[in-house]
Amino acid sequence: MSTATASPGGDTPRQTHASPAGVVTDSQLPEPLGQRVLEVTGKLRLWKRERIDVTHELVSHFAEGLAKGQTPEDLLADFGDPTHTARLISRAKRRQRPLWWKLTRGFGFTLLALCTLYAGLAIRYASGRPTIAVDYFAQLNATTLATPVEERAWPRYRDAIMRLPELPTSADGKHFIEFGYVEPDTADWHIAAKYAQENAHIIAQVREASTLPVGGYVLSTTTDFNPSLRPGRTPVMNPSSARRSITGMDGKAQGVQEVDDALISAILPNLAVYREFARLLTFDARLAASQGDAPRAIANLQAVNGLARHASDPGGMLIGQLVGQAIYGLNSFALSEVVANWPGALSDADLLTISQDFSGWRINPAKQDDSINLDGERAVMYDLLQRLYTDDGHGDGRLVNIHAMRLVEVSNRMNQPTYLPAFAGPITSQLMAGRAEMRRAYDDALKSAAQNAKLPLPQQQAAWAQALQRFDDPVWKQRHLLASIMLPALGRTNNSFAMATSQREATVAGIALERYRRSHGTYPATLAELVPEYLPSIPLDPWDGKPIKYLPPDASRPTPILYSVGENQIDNLGDDTLVPAPPCPGRRPNEQMSNDRILWQLS
Repeated sequence: MSTATASPGGDTPRQTHASPAGVVTDSQLPEPLGQRVLEVTGKLRLWKRERIDVTHELVSHFAEGLAKGQTPEDLLADFGDPTHTARLISRAKRRQRPLWWKLTRGFGFTLLALCTLYAGLAIRYASGRPTIAVDYFAQLNATTLATPVEERAWPRYRDAIMRLPELPTSADGKHFIEFGYVEPDTADWHIAAKYAQENAHIIAQVREASTLPVGGYVLSTTTDFNPSLRPGRTPVMNPSSARRSITGMDGKAQGVQEVDDALISAILPNLAVYREFARLLTFDARLAASQGDAPRAIANLQAVNGLARHASDPGGMLIGQLVGQAIYGLNSFALSEVVANWPGALSDADLLTISQDFSGWRINPAKQDDSINLDGERAVMYDLLQRLYTDDGHGDGRLVNIHAMRLVEVSNRMNQPTYLPAFAGPITSQLMAGRAEMRRAYDDALKSAAQNAKLPLPQQQAAWAQALQRFDDPVWKQRHLLASIMLPALGRTNNSFAMATSQREATVAGIALERYRRSHGTYPATLAELVPEYLPSIPLDPWDGKPIKYLPPDASRPTPILYSVGENQIDNLGDDTLVPAPPCPGRRPNEQMSNDRILWQLS
């Protein structure tokens, strides 16, 4: 069946057929020419309507040639190769198609290319496997494991904490008693004193453990200490199976094998134990002083310095060093309380003994200095690299576990991370820095921190801020995400370490002030009067590089004060009022600081 339509180029009616074969049949062309038309239209990659239109055009072409007297043989000879002709015709017809088709076709080709590329990346991503070649746990535990168990402090600390009853509540029943700061001659003081006396044998065990040379806690992703098994508490798990879990945005534990077994998942419950014992022992030191028991008071103060040393020595983990500083600061406060409230409790010889013990404490016990030990932080990063990246045998490789890296981000950032679906892994792996580049970026940051630590504190701030300009760049952060989330707030850490050193030196100077007062009946007018009989030299304020500030007693204050001008580098004459802290790399928003920082005060 066919209908008549006007031909495209003239008035001659054209029959519209359902197929090219019908058009050729009605055209009555000689058989060779008809076959050639069908041969060409059969090679066309066009829509059916377009093939029929081409058939009409070819029929018209041959009909015109015959009308001019050409033979079928001549027409076929002039026509050329049918395959080549079909290709040219198809190309021309497609160029005439509407814009929507061209856009759709271009999008389709682009999508196909992207899918092909993604498939290749996905195969590459899925085929990669991390190689766990280095046991960083063994490296950081080497000293502990080489020490006989009987010479390790942690087993004794653990036994003591497991036998220590739950802390007593305050007289008003609203909270547990804060042993480190409970005021003398209060209801809470008497409750705390009763608790300390009842557990004197445990405190003695802690003092004995604090004298051992090695803390002895073995870094692991499991722990042999479970506080829920302590007296008065409800057991919730086997202590040998306690394990850290990474919690996602929905509050549910998440994890993959590569992260669960990584050094970053190491559990450090020993640090909380050291803090609890430090509070208990500093209280017992003050209690002993109030009872006139100088040997026990000194033993407790020395034991707390031992706890600070053990906290700073879990394989060089930065958090341990910071906890050690906090414990030492608590001990310094307790000593000042002893001197202020019970001035006759310690003899001159006792003060000299405790001064030597305080002056011998160092932030970095391994090196016996006050430098930052970043061995643990570096090991954590290197361990993650070997668990998240492939290893090409030359120190490089590609990221093959984006999910695990996002879990690391969850556990190391306060803000909510950007969750990526699983299919984003192959693409993100290509955009993320390679293993060698990621390691270099992290090492550069640690190197900058170590170099900055040697500068005076005011210069440290400027130098670290300059170093962080590159690390804070959004493009750099996205490409070096793992290095970015693993970088501790090293600028603020340097400040903390410098102030801890000042705290130690000021404590020794404070003891010298008390010894001077006992010899002369009054405090010196200046710190220079302490040198060299009572103090080798005057400590320096890390913020301005000058001697620490000293305020002798006056009419409004019967005791002296040692202080630092603090971060604002303005001498406010010992005013430690809290004020908004200026922006600083690593500082939390809305953080406050003291006008001056009190280092020694007899209250």
